[in-house]
Amino acid sequence: MDSQSFKLFTEIAYDCLNEERLERPNIDETVMRLEKALEVHLEHHNAIMSSRMDNLAHLKIPLQSILSATSNFDDENVISRGGFEKRYEGQLSWSGELIAITARRFNKDRDEMLCSEVSMLSNLKHQNMVSLLGFCYENSEKIIITRHEKKGSLSNHLSDATLLTWVQRLKISVGLAHALSYIHYDEPH
Repeated sequence: MDSQSFKLFTEIAYDCLNEERLERPNIDETVMRLEKALEVHLEHHNAIMSSRMDNLAHLKIPLQSILSATSNFDDENVISRGGFEKRYEGQLSWSGELIAITARRFNKDRDEMLCSEVSMLSNLKHQNMVSLLGFCYENSEKIIITRHEKKGSLSNHLSDATLLTWVQRLKISVGLAHALSYIHYDEPH
């Protein structure tokens, strides 16, 4: 929370609660002042987000490249939908190489989620974790690009009893345990 916008908000609240009714602001003034508090907060928030994302500039992928890779986010390329995002598959031409990707397109109001995930994934390299290729934070788009896992998601395999043997499931469990150990204790296995 931005302290300046909070200060503006509390001033408005105190003015609205003034014991002298004639001293209270009218609704138009209250709305105008609340909009100003929101504007101040959003400016502060955007400056922080921009600064955080600038530290990850080497991972930025232009929106145009992602649009090309996903055929402008064509519904034919949607591989899953969640509460906060849609996932698309595509082919990204990057560093002279054609790479199978998953583009995670976040809902408009997920700045913090995008920044946290990019920061975390950019610091993690493990054989049992998805590989971050980059991200896009452009034209109000929030997108994380990872290598597309050719064999599909783990949840799809685990939910179908015919796809994996018990031994394979145990090996997956061991691999997940190693990945979790790496995340929590920074100890690759």
